[in-house]
Amino acid sequence: MLSGANTQDAGHVAFPVPDDWASIAIALIPYFISGLLGAVLGAFLAPWFGQLLQDKRYIRSTVFDPIYNFAAALESHQPALALDADPWSPVTHADRQRIRKSTRRSIERFFAAAQAFSDAHSLLEQHLVFAKSPDFLRTYEAAFGPGYLNSAGAVEGNKVGLPLNWQIASVTMIHWTYPSLIRHIDDQQAAWTEVMQSKGAKQNGVDRAIAFLLTHDPIVLNRIRDVCTKNSMVNEAMIFVANLDLKHKALLKQANLIRDMLAP
Repeated sequence: MLSGANTQDAGHVAFPVPDDWASIAIALIPYFISGLLGAVLGAFLAPWFGQLLQDKRYIRSTVFDPIYNFAAALESHQPALALDADPWSPVTHADRQRIRKSTRRSIERFFAAAQAFSDAHSLLEQHLVFAKSPDFLRTYEAAFGPGYLNSAGAVEGNKVGLPLNWQIASVTMIHWTYPSLIRHIDDQQAAWTEVMQSKGAKQNGVDRAIAFLLTHDPIVLNRIRDVCTKNSMVNEAMIFVANLDLKHKALLKQANLIRDMLAP
């Protein structure tokens, strides 16, 4: 055997020589550094991440959720039922800047469509001033005949399947029936179906009055349709309703995009 060779007797454990300890230490240095660096970075970044999470929760609860709910509520041709509660206008400039640019622009397009729809609705409302004028009201009320109206010209509830103390003013009947009759000028059944499904009409009992007349006295509804669709302003009304429907379609398209984007 050669003398000086680094040999071990059988059954003995070999311990690292000094050079081996140095190699191990060098190999562990990155782990010590990364651990120390991680601790330092964690100390600095934890508050930042915490604030970021808090900001996201704030924007979600105060901006995104109200806008999502607003978009989900746009289901009818009566925008006043939803558009009055605009959740975007109260959002401050500072909060708007905290929203990702692409998301903010989508929200702005959505509310531009909502404003266009609201403007179209205002034009139709201005036209309805004609439909609620004294001369038109008298013609509209005459279509009902004296059997359904009280002395004030309102539909008596007990005559159309509503409670005894219920009444519906003629202007209310016009408000919720006239646009649908214009929209479906060639399909009276579709017009009355739309009225009966309208949330606004349901709030005033107009839907139930129409349903009653469809079953018990459809001739009255025929006369009401003629009053609304055979007058000197019908062409203008058709333009306003068509414009409203066009803006309504654009609004619903934007609302669907926003709902997909902001879904919780």
